[in-house]
Amino acid sequence: MDLSPHWIRPRAACYDQHMIGALKQMLPKIETWPAQDQHALLEAARSIEAERSGVYHASADELAAIDRGLDDTRHGRFASDEAVEAIRAKIRGA
Repeated sequence: MDLSPHWIRPRAACYDQHMIGALKQMLPKIETWPAQDQHALLEAARSIEAERSGVYHASADELAAIDRGLDDTRHGRFASDEAVEAIRAKIRGA
């Protein structure tokens, strides 16, 4: 049983239909985007879903990067202080 005021539901339903329609209209356009742009959109959608659900599922690339980082740590491979400072300087200049 819906106890919300009568004027809230029609507006919400209209907004939802508009958003769904807008998303459906974008799908054919998204299919024409370069793979890099599609990947960026996928990552944004995953981030939104993680915020909504409180659960983040890392991609295969992210899991591979984590594994590489753990392997580097196990083998004592760390960036030098000079390399870290060079990156900081680059970021500050950006």
